[in-house]
Amino acid sequence: MHTATLLDPDNVVPSWESGGVENREISLRMREQRAEYDRVHRSVCAQEKELENLKKKLELTKNEEFMIDDSNYRKSTGIAIGKSQLDQIKEDHDFEQMN
Repeated sequence: MHTATLLDPDNVVPSWESGGVENREISLRMREQRAEYDRVHRSVCAQEKELENLKKKLELTKNEEFMIDDSNYRKSTGIAIGKSQLDQIKEDHDFEQMN
């Protein structure tokens, strides 16, 4: 009696049993996942670039704020010195007027 084995050439396995359909489905799903990954990756890269630009802008703003504060300090110090000098001149003038 002859028995068929998997290696027997007369034993034809349909493509749906050999995994052909499954392979196509897996390939399609992997392609979809790659496309989704690429979309998310581009989005993340764009957001990281935007974050870097915001950090640079923040640093420039901090530097500008420091320069303005320094300028205001110098002006206020200059005004205070000017007032003290003016007061001294007024005192000297008043003293001269008394003599």
